[in-house]
Amino acid sequence: MSTSLASTRKKLKLTVTVRVMDSYHGKRVSDLLFDLFKQSGFEGATMLLADRGFDRRGFATSNVLGLSVKLPVLIETIEAGEKVLEILPRVKEIVGSNGSITLQEVEVL
Repeated sequence: MSTSLASTRKKLKLTVTVRVMDSYHGKRVSDLLFDLFKQSGFEGATMLLADRGFDRRGFATSNVLGLSVKLPVLIETIEAGEKVLEILPRVKEIVGSNGSITLQEVEVL
């Protein structure tokens, strides 16, 4: 095993998929999650705005003018498992039935 692989660290990747305008108590889900991650001392998070997608609520794509409010957003963070599991109940509360939440064990090089 090479030296770089020997120093890998296991963490959890939390991925949340919602729609860009999904809200919880009048605030965007994506903004609430970013605030939660920052307040919880996470090292970082990334938000990706997708061009199209579909889920149980239907198909989402940008329209001709590019002004769709239904576009999918993926929010990802990689953090120590304990930190992720600590905030997971709050993430579930914020997302509710609006999207999906996945956890994946990853090795950070």
